[in-house]
Amino acid sequence: MVDARVSSVAWVADLVDAVLNNTSRPAILIVCSTRAKFLEQLSAGLSARARDAQTEASSGGEVQVNNQHLLTKTIGVLANSRRVHLVFCPSLGHFRAYLSSLRLSRATDQNVAACGTTNIVVLDLIALHYMSSEFSAQGLSRTLALTIEATARNASSILLCECNDAVVLQNPNRGHRIWDLHLPILSGSSRPEDGGRQLSARHVAQRWFRFEADIATMSV
Repeated sequence: MVDARVSSVAWVADLVDAVLNNTSRPAILIVCSTRAKFLEQLSAGLSARARDAQTEASSGGEVQVNNQHLLTKTIGVLANSRRVHLVFCPSLGHFRAYLSSLRLSRATDQNVAACGTTNIVVLDLIALHYMSSEFSAQGLSRTLALTIEATARNASSILLCECNDAVVLQNPNRGHRIWDLHLPILSGSSRPEDGGRQLSARHVAQRWFRFEADIATMSV
């Protein structure tokens, strides 16, 4: 049986920390956005954490310097990690093509496969659907079934995380709450707000994935 989980993680920075520091096994981190947007979210999340840690004395300029140091350090650790392979999939087409072709014995992933069983961690897959014509039970089911097939084929585990928008803090369509948005049944049909029969993204995903509470209980 495939180990397939959904975990609640507040910020992209928290997820990156978990992947880098809490993983005893190699990991493939699949980011469902462009590299630029990923870095923007990572920087904004680190900035928020820096402000929280220095509320009593730090000036805005000092926080920004510290944030830049944290961002540079984090990117450097990711780039130099022999355990974590970072992949960017800015569209559903990219994501599905990558998983369909994923074979961990191939040369492109030898540094990961050689270390043993691999964790596949996917960031913002539901948000990627939300921005497409396949934000539907049909479209999401197709993608999730593909993730399970690819995970089983590679004898791996799969973890899905939807992180809050650190740039637009009140964005209602990002973060763990997106699992409770309702989808039309078929792709290309009316948007959920237009009415008609609907299912929540959570309901669709529960066919294959189990939902965990938060990052405190997450083992990636």
